[in-house]
Order: sequence, then C-alpha cells, then structure tokens
Amino acid sequence: MVISAEARCPYCEAAHAAALRLRTKDPVLVDRLAVNYRHVELSHQDKVMLDFAVKLTHTPEACDGRDVARLREAGFTDVDILHIVEVTAVFNYNVRPATATGLFPNPEYHQLGRAAVKEN
Repeated sequence: MVISAEARCPYCEAAHAAALRLRTKDPVLVDRLAVNYRHVELSHQDKVMLDFAVKLTHTPEACDGRDVARLREAGFTDVDILHIVEVTAVFNYNVRPATATGLFPNPEYHQLGRAAVKEN
C-alpha cells in the first residue's frame, strides 16, 4: 500500500488499499497509510521497513549497507531483508505498466473492506 501511494499509481493504490482493508478490517488505518505512513503510529520495525522500502523506491542508488544494518537492528533476518527488497522491487515494477497505460481498477475496489453505510 505504501509503495503504491508513494508511486502515485491509481490502480495499485486502489487495489492494494482494498486488499489491506479486507485483511486489517481497519479502513481508517489504510486511508492514513495511503496519505502518509509517516503520520501513522507504527511499530519501530514497521517504520524501519517502510522507510527502507520508500528509499528503495525513490532513490535506489542511495541504498547501502547502513540501510541493511538498520533493518537487522530492527530485528529483520537476511531472508526477511531479501523479501523486503523483492516485494518492493516487484511493486515498483508493476507500477510502471499500470501507470503508463492509465489503468484504473473497477469501481468496486473503492468500496471493498469499508463498512456499508446504513440508510435511515
């Protein structure tokens, strides 16, 4: 969700937000993550992971051993770090064709995982 928001990909943002709302059952959290994860109360480990994923998204050439050391200090294993890198890379890859082709999700995605409003 955060990578999709950082990349400003409309399809990815809507699709990943829907999936995260369904998983977390917390649409407010997902909306806040979509706006700016830096203003969401997260665990230290989640913040370190997201800071790294965003750095890898925006400035991959600036990533170095200090970033890996921060991830390890936050409790991630080398296998975890590889998964973080791979998932971030795949999401960044998928953003390109979706954005380049103007892909938008079906309207239903915007309502998935949101409580229905009861009419009086």
